[in-house]
Amino acid sequence: MPLAWFDYPRARSAWPGPLERETAFLDGLIARYLAGFANRPTSAELAAWLRGREAFPGKRAALCSIFETICPAERPKLLSEAHLSVYQVAHSILVSGLHAPGTIRWLHQFAVEPGSIPPD
Repeated sequence: MPLAWFDYPRARSAWPGPLERETAFLDGLIARYLAGFANRPTSAELAAWLRGREAFPGKRAALCSIFETICPAERPKLLSEAHLSVYQVAHSILVSGLHAPGTIRWLHQFAVEPGSIPPD
């Protein structure tokens, strides 16, 4: 789905939580899914990439590696542990150029047709 399908108020809301929990989760993702990458990002850099605030030469390949191989049990933790919004995850997945069916299916459960939610 295009990014517009994830651009509604609830999808733009991130779950709050302690920074230590976010850092620990992102450090785990980096260790598991970017082990072979040279110049791996720090958890702070990965958080900035996932939030769409920072560009980096290896960003696309690193994000694609994470999203292609992330285990199904960790996908919801992108929201609850990394404190990302659905919109931020969708944006990161689109930037990465991912084509992994499981992750795409998981993301599509949050898609809402643009204009179908009445404004507040």
